[in-house]
Amino acid sequence: MRKKTLLRGLAVVLVAIMSLMVVVPAMAELPPEEGNLFIHKYIGIPIEQLPNDGTDIEDWVGWDTFDWPESVVAVNGVVFDVYKVDTTDGAPPAGMIYVLVEDSGDFSLEVWEADGSSLIETYELEAPISATTTGDGVAQFPGLDQGIYLVVENTVTTINIYDASDPTKELFISSPCAPFLVAVPMTNPDGDGWLTNVHVYPKNTGLTVEKEVTTNDAVVVGDVVGFSIKVSIPDDIFDSNQFDIYDILDAALDYVPNSVSVRTLIGTNTYATVSQTYYTVDYDIPTRTLSVEFTPTGRDYLAENFEFVIVSFNTTVNATILDKPGYTVYNQGVVEFRNHNGDYFEGKNPPGVTEIHTAAIEIEKVDENNTPLEGSEFMIATSAENARLGRFLKIHPTTKVLYDYGHADYDLAILELYVAKPLSPSTGEPAVARFEGLLEYTKNLTTGVKTYQTYYIVETQAPDSYNLLDKSIVVTFTGNESNHVYLCEVENTKGFTLPSTGGIGTVVFTVVGVTLIGTAVMVGITSKKKTKKSIN
Repeated sequence: MRKKTLLRGLAVVLVAIMSLMVVVPAMAELPPEEGNLFIHKYIGIPIEQLPNDGTDIEDWVGWDTFDWPESVVAVNGVVFDVYKVDTTDGAPPAGMIYVLVEDSGDFSLEVWEADGSSLIETYELEAPISATTTGDGVAQFPGLDQGIYLVVENTVTTINIYDASDPTKELFISSPCAPFLVAVPMTNPDGDGWLTNVHVYPKNTGLTVEKEVTTNDAVVVGDVVGFSIKVSIPDDIFDSNQFDIYDILDAALDYVPNSVSVRTLIGTNTYATVSQTYYTVDYDIPTRTLSVEFTPTGRDYLAENFEFVIVSFNTTVNATILDKPGYTVYNQGVVEFRNHNGDYFEGKNPPGVTEIHTAAIEIEKVDENNTPLEGSEFMIATSAENARLGRFLKIHPTTKVLYDYGHADYDLAILELYVAKPLSPSTGEPAVARFEGLLEYTKNLTTGVKTYQTYYIVETQAPDSYNLLDKSIVVTFTGNESNHVYLCEVENTKGFTLPSTGGIGTVVFTVVGVTLIGTAVMVGITSKKKTKKSIN
């Protein structure tokens, strides 16, 4: 009997211990009093492919091996505000539309049906805490009290955003992420514990703009230069109010009429031509503005799973480029987008990236003592043979277009030989002769390999009392020239001249006299030999 009673007692104790073992962990898994919120800001990240469960993306299996699109960019400079929600009467429902309301410094949250049809409830909010994305595009909110938080992207205080990997690359966002709720701490993915560090990845649509030269970027006056502007297509373009791409051309570039073409891009190399019925083209001559504006049906078309739209057009280089600093012209493409709410966004490609340029050769003329010389003239050719045969470059006196030997218009009467005459030097400065508007190199558009141009310069007029150069000056650009200007120093030497005092008769007499003296010496030598032989 005692044995049975003892066994029953042990069983009761065992059950009690097991009950405690169950209760204690449950008590230990109550939410921590504090947590940390990390908001990761990316443009173009495929949110649908992420776990979206509060864990760090870098802990996700497949992060290191997944082939992320090139358009995915971590963004710095974005400001987020977080508001703690008063959940005294319960937490707001999930999956709804959340609207922040501010009234004289008081904040509240309106929760609307997912379709926006009706207001469900209003919740009081505490004053916001703000943080800006830095480092790898992360806004950090450490030590938040346990609770539910409304997260709002603050477009007013967000002034300058940029690529987290390149602070010089400015970025643009077409629309902020929608306000959302997050629990801090958050239940872990397995549902058996808590995430003290909560990571969220709100999606944004970026207005990325890339402009490039599609032809050779080393140019001469008269060249036709092609440009393309590649723009990311906003996710919410289907119901937007405006999507325009435009370019204000530099004074050195003249738009080639009817040269605009538009394509879309899917993936890496899948292009599709966009019908002209989906957009309008306008070129405003006074402002030199080229505009491509997409119609409502065009915007709907771009929403059909395309990632980028590309606008291409041609320009002609005019003589204004010769007056540009460094003989260089920069260009910038711009996109304007207005979403369905009427919010306006603008994107641009980085300034100073897209450029074309021409080149120049400057010749410093000095004597053997390095003293500046004036009075030389030079001509220039593109080959040693052309230089030897006097087939030099010609120039149109008005347009400043250069013509090489062999061009169909080379013998036009209006063309002039391209002569470089030295400028008058200032005190202590060399005399400079300048050839402007030269081609620096040609470039393989597929490989990007540059072939630098060689020129042959011939002196056709020397300074008074100096010899002409007896050889061509050979100049080959290297790509290391400052402001695309090749500098070379040329030395001239004094020429041999016959005496000129006493008039031409004296000169003739002197020459004849020298000749007679030479003859007499030779006769004398012959006579002596003969005489010597007679003695023998």
